[in-house]
Amino acid sequence: MTARARSLILSVCFVFLAGLAFAWGPHPKITQAAVAALPADDPLHEAVDNHASWLSNASWMGDWAAGGELAGVAGMRTQTRDFLFPVIQPGQGHGVPADDAAVEPIFRRALAALRGENALSAWGRLGVLIHMVEDTGAPPHTIPLYGPNHPKMENWVVAADIGIVPYSPKLLGKTDSAAIAALKERLLELRAFSKKIATELQPLVEADNRKAAEKLELLSANECARAVADALHTLGHLWQNIPLSAGTGELAGVITTPTVKGAEGFTAKIMLEGKPYDTLAGPDGTYVMRGLPPGNYTLWAMGPGSMPASRTVQIKAGESSTGDLALAPSTPRNNLLRNGNFAVSWRREFASSDVWQAPDGWRAPGPKSVAWRSEYFMAKAGEQFSLHIEWKTGAPADASIYVTFSDSGRTQTAALSPGGNNSLVFTVPADMKRYMRRASVTVNAPRGLLEDCSMVAVCPVINE
Repeated sequence: MTARARSLILSVCFVFLAGLAFAWGPHPKITQAAVAALPADDPLHEAVDNHASWLSNASWMGDWAAGGELAGVAGMRTQTRDFLFPVIQPGQGHGVPADDAAVEPIFRRALAALRGENALSAWGRLGVLIHMVEDTGAPPHTIPLYGPNHPKMENWVVAADIGIVPYSPKLLGKTDSAAIAALKERLLELRAFSKKIATELQPLVEADNRKAAEKLELLSANECARAVADALHTLGHLWQNIPLSAGTGELAGVITTPTVKGAEGFTAKIMLEGKPYDTLAGPDGTYVMRGLPPGNYTLWAMGPGSMPASRTVQIKAGESSTGDLALAPSTPRNNLLRNGNFAVSWRREFASSDVWQAPDGWRAPGPKSVAWRSEYFMAKAGEQFSLHIEWKTGAPADASIYVTFSDSGRTQTAALSPGGNNSLVFTVPADMKRYMRRASVTVNAPRGLLEDCSMVAVCPVINE
């Protein structure tokens, strides 16, 4: 991808599509304060094409991804869970002690994205790291405290007061391993710092003494900003001073996809079968994956309105290989679900967690559930869509499929079951919130998703 294309991704305004009322409220401001503390010649700026300021909006990534949300850049949209795997599981990465094991894989994945992928992938991976660092210092995460006082302890701070300049970011380590070890220590220090504040805050929030609480919460927010500045400064140093191994190769190409009404701006996801390597195409369809071990790979790509497709590629040490791929229109056309025929099971090939034991773009049910849920798609109030399913022979009578409107009181469409109609047309409820327009498909499959059906599609109704 050219520097101009990378710049285009990060130099546009980010659009939020997820409601985050109960989270460390000043996430963006904490990140802004951290970025402001970076020297003008800090290598992190060059690593992100001099658009580090846009990282403030990526700081919500952990909360977006935990809920399976959509995130957007003006003219481009993404599925935020694409940035989690394979480093962490949904719900992780919020700075609590149980997530400490995720520090190293999150940091390494962010660094790998900086060194070898386009800016969209780097933005999301950095966002996961930033969110984890900031949540480590969120006061209620250190006690921990849940319930109605949790949001008070996170949001009773004047965001405009957050700022750490002058602050000289610390280099956590001159090698990847040294930096990771130092980051782990830095986060333990941050947690201890905010835990002391949390114990002082608890009686204040219980007494609704917001004025006194604001001053204490500001201390935690500023210390979070210092920790983020340290992490970003260290990433920039490692990016500049430690090149990719000379024994690796590069894969670059263009993924061509159909234009789909209702999925404008969604870029293709690229995966290497059986290997934990993935990335996202830019808005022009271009992608790059550097630092790949030499060998033969099967390249997969998927996107809305397309049939997932694959091809073989060969990676040679010190060389750049081409991996172009044109995706055919989906059947039926304009399917908003990226993997409606379940052809891609990239995660399942090497993921041990039950959370990921579903075809890509789908979520596995809980231990006592048979409900398989798709990723979200955009659904504006008043729009019409058609829902389609192909049941397999022997699908039980109690199998069913329906659409849930997540931001309209969780209402849903009528259900389709084996032996009846295989499609229906529905209208999105009028009370869908303007800034939270999303819906998902739920398939109740008693025998398993792949055992009970072979295709699911949600297509916009287009009146010619």
